[in-house]
Amino acid sequence: MLCLIFCGVSPAHGDALEDQISADLGNYMGIYILNQDQRTPGDRVVAKRVGNGIEAKMFYWRSFEKRDANQEICQAYDWLLFGRTSYGHGAKEAFQKFPQLQTIELHLFDIVFGTQKGKSRGEILPTKKIIEHLRIGVNRSTLLSKNVDLREARKLLDQNRCSEVRKKYFQLYWVNRDYLQSTKS
Repeated sequence: MLCLIFCGVSPAHGDALEDQISADLGNYMGIYILNQDQRTPGDRVVAKRVGNGIEAKMFYWRSFEKRDANQEICQAYDWLLFGRTSYGHGAKEAFQKFPQLQTIELHLFDIVFGTQKGKSRGEILPTKKIIEHLRIGVNRSTLLSKNVDLREARKLLDQNRCSEVRKKYFQLYWVNRDYLQSTKS
């Protein structure tokens, strides 16, 4: 029992903490501008206990169609490091607010709408396909280390040197290159 006090949250309280982070993190970071009832079902935060800590995954519907993919990716780095809106907080502040939180990931996805033939003659049915196109993530240990200077990250992002920001600050990076190619005009 003594270890539960010093080592972290007891398993009995784990679900409540995961639920709290799931409910609060997206709004704390300003990722979601729309109210909960106006978002797609996919726009959500999922917090899950992993080992002694919690990992949070934020899912957000964002289409790259008719947008510059590189700028959108840079913007996603900015959202995760500094928060999306002027009221949002960055990942470093989120790690400080939620001490059990170990990793934060941002997953961007698109919904492609279309149609397909139905079983009856002349029947046309709507379809939708969810395509994840970007996954980025940061760790507590990296962002809270003494040698991390987020002013440098801000400067690099302002200079559109996003790959340098990715290499230095992000532990997870995956992009769906096929999707990005399909959205280019």
